[in-house]
Amino acid sequence: AVSDDGRTFRSVATSTPNPAEGGKRGFARLPLTFAPATARYVRITAQNAGKVPAGLRNPGKPALLAIDELTID
Repeated sequence: AVSDDGRTFRSVATSTPNPAEGGKRGFARLPLTFAPATARYVRITAQNAGKVPAGLRNPGKPALLAIDELTID
């Protein structure tokens, strides 16, 4: 979401990935494409998968969410 004042944000893109698509380690790249927007503030909201899905390492345990790099062009 983007904002000019830091209070009122408007959504520019959303993604709902399938955690099982990331492979055994569950890593996934999520490139998002959207119409150009001008803003002073950017808000990224991310949510983990809840429980690790079957077929991945540690199934049924609480899933972690880590963001290594974020690029905004």
